[in-house]
Amino acid sequence: MKAGLYTIVTNYGALFETCAEFPMYIPYDRNYKNLASKFAAGIEAAAQQIHTDAIKDHLRFQMEYCDRYYNWTKQGASWNAFLKGAIQYYDKNR
Repeated sequence: MKAGLYTIVTNYGALFETCAEFPMYIPYDRNYKNLASKFAAGIEAAAQQIHTDAIKDHLRFQMEYCDRYYNWTKQGASWNAFLKGAIQYYDKNR
């Protein structure tokens, strides 16, 4: 997403929380042939729109969003806080 790529993912797991409203979400299907067909249709739809001004604006905003919310300074601070908490918990409970 940070690279400005139009992302196509399933709606399975925590991808909504991670990717927000930016990707094209494909409904997950346990039947992998159906899932492959849905992805193929998604890729085809993306290929039809990829050069439109609306998608270009969408991708620029997506990159800005990633810069703001997923930059290494912010992620590093989150991991640092998590690891300090884990160490404190470990020290307290061993």
